[in-house]
Amino acid sequence: MLFRSVMAVEYDADIVDSFNRAHGTGYAPRDVASVLASEVKDSKAELFHASPVCKNFSKANRLREPNDSDLVSAKAVAGVIRQARPLHVTIENVPAYADSELFTLITDALNEAGYNWRQTIVDAADLGAPQRRRRLIVQATLGGSLPSLPQKQTPGDWYKAVV
Repeated sequence: MLFRSVMAVEYDADIVDSFNRAHGTGYAPRDVASVLASEVKDSKAELFHASPVCKNFSKANRLREPNDSDLVSAKAVAGVIRQARPLHVTIENVPAYADSELFTLITDALNEAGYNWRQTIVDAADLGAPQRRRRLIVQATLGGSLPSLPQKQTPGDWYKAVV
């Protein structure tokens, strides 16, 4: 299934520049907290993808406690789900995020809005990426069945990816 890009929200300018070059878009960096549910709804986006702030849940952070920006990010994602109700939602994060109150805010929004959803942990290398990186993936849809998960692939070649 292919989707047309109608909006992107990322605060890191380098990531936004890379996305724009790869996809021929002209998005500007911005924070997820600035996204209004009405923007998403008015864009008629069929797929809303979110990667809420997660560095406080990474293995590098031993405390794994959410801060104010984590809470704002999760509430923004939950607000879009409840109010804009895009047909499909995907969420990506570190596996430890699944055990947080922030994740519960988001999954409660999915349940309240009537989404059929699942969560799984994948290793990016199993999907052809040139690195091992475990990620929490949520797939959600309104009024339909979820697509099957991709078949396991051979990891990509890191040397070819950087040359």
